[in-house]
Amino acid sequence: MAIGLVGQKLGMTRLLSDDGSASSVSVIKIEPNRIVQTKTIDTDGYNAVQVTFGKKINKKLYNYLLYFLR
Repeated sequence: MAIGLVGQKLGMTRLLSDDGSASSVSVIKIEPNRIVQTKTIDTDGYNAVQVTFGKKINKKLYNYLLYFLR
């Protein structure tokens, strides 16, 4: 299985080398990833892993907040 990174693009910038040439690069914020879902050959017919990044919200707390905001 391939190894990769999941992140959020923050923007673009330039890197200047010693000889004066410039290279444009992307600035990416990498955070720890969580496995959200796994697919297997037995149930889905193929193997896959779904990952996400960022903070996990507490759905119960979120629903209580929505209730009080009404």
